[in-house]
Amino acid sequence: QRAAQMLGHLIQYLRSSLPSVDESMSTLGVELERTQAYLEILKIRMGARLALQVDVPPALHGLPLPSMALQTLVENAIKHGLEPKPGGGTVWIIARAFDDHVTLTVADDGLGFGQGNSSGTGIGLKNLRERLRLTCGERAGVAIVSNFPSGVAATITLPRDAREAIHAA
Repeated sequence: QRAAQMLGHLIQYLRSSLPSVDESMSTLGVELERTQAYLEILKIRMGARLALQVDVPPALHGLPLPSMALQTLVENAIKHGLEPKPGGGTVWIIARAFDDHVTLTVADDGLGFGQGNSSGTGIGLKNLRERLRLTCGERAGVAIVSNFPSGVAATITLPRDAREAIHAA
C-alpha cells in the first residue's frame, strides 16, 4: 500500500519536474505543486517525523518564480534541519504579498545553526541568489535566519513588479 502511494507521488513529481526543469521561470503554483509531490514522497520515507504546513494564498499562485527555487529551500530544510533531528519536525511554506514586494518563506523547526549539521557547501543558495538577481532584478534576494525556538527560516523576497522586470529582461 505504501509503495503504491509512494509511486503515485513519484510519478506526479516527475511529471511536473522533468518537462520544465530546464525552463528558467515557472510560477509559484507550479513550484508549490512540484514541491508538495516531493514532500509527499519524503513523508512516506520519514513517516511521522515530517509534517508540512502550507499557507500560500491562491492569488499568489501566478507569481513568477525561478524553476526549482522553492524546492531548493525545502531540500535544505529537510537535509540540514529535519533529517538529522531524531524526532524530525515541520516544514512551513508561507507566502505573503505586501505593497511593493512578495515574500516566500520556507521555515523548519529542525536542528538550526551551529548544531553540527553544516555539511552543506552553500552552492545551492548561491546559485538561487544569482538566478533571482538575473530573473527578478536586483531587489530580489534570499535571507536565511534562525527560526525561534529552533530551526531555520529562509525567505525569498521578490519585487511586486517582478513580472514586469522579467518581461523587460
